[in-house]
Amino acid sequence: MKKIIALTLMIVTVAVQWQGCTKPEETGTIYGTVTDFDTGEPVKNANVTLIPSGETTLTGSDGTYMFQDLKKGDYSLSLSKAGYKDLVDDYLIQLAAGKSVRRDVQMKIKSLRITDMNGEDINELDFGSEGDDVSRIFNIFNDSGETISWEIITTANWIESPETGTSGTLQAGGNKGIVVKIDRSKLQQGDNTTTMHITSNNGNQQLTIKARRTDVSTLDATAVNSNSAVLNGKINTNKPYSEKGFYYGTNHNLSNKVVVNGSGTGTFSTQITGLSGVHAYYFKAYCIIDGECIYGEEKSFGPVVTSTFEFNGHTYMVAPDPHTSYNQYISWSAANSYCENLTCWGYSDWRLPTIEELETMYQLREAIGGFIRDTSWCTGGIWHNYHSVYHSSTVGSYYTYHYYVEWNSGSVSNNVDIEISGYCAGYAQQYAHVRPIRVAD
Repeated sequence: MKKIIALTLMIVTVAVQWQGCTKPEETGTIYGTVTDFDTGEPVKNANVTLIPSGETTLTGSDGTYMFQDLKKGDYSLSLSKAGYKDLVDDYLIQLAAGKSVRRDVQMKIKSLRITDMNGEDINELDFGSEGDDVSRIFNIFNDSGETISWEIITTANWIESPETGTSGTLQAGGNKGIVVKIDRSKLQQGDNTTTMHITSNNGNQQLTIKARRTDVSTLDATAVNSNSAVLNGKINTNKPYSEKGFYYGTNHNLSNKVVVNGSGTGTFSTQITGLSGVHAYYFKAYCIIDGECIYGEEKSFGPVVTSTFEFNGHTYMVAPDPHTSYNQYISWSAANSYCENLTCWGYSDWRLPTIEELETMYQLREAIGGFIRDTSWCTGGIWHNYHSVYHSSTVGSYYTYHYYVEWNSGSVSNNVDIEISGYCAGYAQQYAHVRPIRVAD
C-alpha cells in the first residue's frame, strides 16, 4: 500500500513540474541594433522597452539589445536616452513561436531645430508673389542638453541680412527668433529659390527660401457668358512697359491676341466677344518691358453651355460642329478622325452618332444648339432651300450612311420641317457636317 502511495506522489510531482515549464520551442526572441540617425554609429546604454509586456533592457557598447523567452504575439519598441529624442517605434513586430525577429532602429540626437512661431518644425519659407509680403519669422530652437553656438549663412543678394543677427549662442532649451526680409526689386522674373544654412556645433539645418516675381499677373475672368467674357490682369511693377494685353484661345497655344491701351500700374481689363459657350477658353496677361514679353500665369473659363440629350435610357453629350458655315463640309473619314482625336470639356471618348441617335438629336435640336442649314441644294431634280447633311456611323450596303435633315422645300415662306431621312453616301454626298457625341452616364 505504501509503495502505491509513493508511486502516485512521484507521478503527481513530475506532472506538476512538467506543467510549470514552458517548452523552448513555444517562445521566441526579439533582438536588434540601435544606431544614431545622422552618423550611423551605435547608441550604447539606450533604454529599450518592449510593448505591451513592459520589459526593459539597455543596449550594449555595440548598440545591440535582446529580449528572450517571449510568448508569440505582436510587439513594438519604445526607446529613450539622455541627449536623444524619445522614440516610439510604430513598426509591428509579429513574433511566432520558436522564431527570432530582428528589429533595428535609429534614434535622433537632440540638437538645433528650425520651427515656426507655433513650435512646429519647418524647412521652407515661401514669400509668394505679393508685392507687400517681404518679411517672415522663424525660430532657432536648441533641443540639446547643452549650450550651442549657431550661425546663419546665405548667398542670395535678394535676402537681406537679418536684423536679429547672423550668429550667437543658445542655452539648452532656448530659442531665438530670426526675421527674414527680402528685396523684391532684386528678384529675377519668375521663381526664385535659395537655401539658408543654419549651422551649429551640435547639428546643422537648412531652410529653403522661395519668392516669385511677377511683373504682370493674370486675374480671373469675369462677366462670362455664352459669347463674351472680360479678361483681367494686373501690372505689379513701376518699370516702364511698351505694351500690355492678353493672349487667349480654345487650346493652350493661345493664338488670339488683344492689346489693352493705357499705362501705369494696377489692374487692366478688356472684353472679348464672338465666343462659343460650349468651349473652354485659356488666357494669360502679358506686358513688354525692355523688349522682353513677360507673361502672367495661364487661367481658364468655360464652357458655359454643355449640350446633352437622352436616348435609350442614357444621357449623351454633344460637342459643337467644328465648322460654322454651310460650305465647310468634311469627308466621312475626316469626320470620324475628328471625333476620335477630339478633346472637349475634358473628355476624349467622342464618336460619330448612329442614324437613330442623329434623328433624336434633330428632334431635340434646340437643346443641343441646332444644326447648320445649307441653302439651295438640288436632290432628285428638286431644289431645296434649307437642308443639312450630317455624317453618321451607321454602315449600309453601299457606303457609310449620312443623315439628311430638310427644313423647307419649294417656297421659303413654308418654313416647316418636311423631311428627315437617312441615305447611302453617293459621289455628291460624300462630304457633310459632323456633331460628335459621347455617353455621359
